[in-house]
Amino acid sequence: MIENALHVWVERVIKTELGDTSHFPASVRGHIFTTYRNFACAYLEWLRIQQKQPHGWIPEETEFDTSLVDGMAHFFSDHQYLVNEMNLLKSRVRRLSSRDCRRNATAYTECVDHILHGVAERASFNQIYMALREEDC
Repeated sequence: MIENALHVWVERVIKTELGDTSHFPASVRGHIFTTYRNFACAYLEWLRIQQKQPHGWIPEETEFDTSLVDGMAHFFSDHQYLVNEMNLLKSRVRRLSSRDCRRNATAYTECVDHILHGVAERASFNQIYMALREEDC
């Protein structure tokens, strides 16, 4: 039951924050849901503790509290990564929303690819560390 309530809540938050995403390709909708769900799990845990609610509690609000999100972004951890990924996804989805797939299919496809594969373009912390070590030698 908790999983179903979480699923419904995440879909409502996506609709509130991004609007109607039903016209996007299924792969993009899936990526949006997964990114939001991953973030929501951490966010809800923080919010639950902050508001002294029981495990499994889901708030009535269908948008993220920006002050709590900002606070989560200051932690060098998975939370910071999740906040950054969600914010990056939001900007990419807005860009995709501004594209007309009928007028410029190439630009639309590039936006879709950037949403689905853009994360892989970024170097991991380990890759950056190894590159810095190589420069020191």
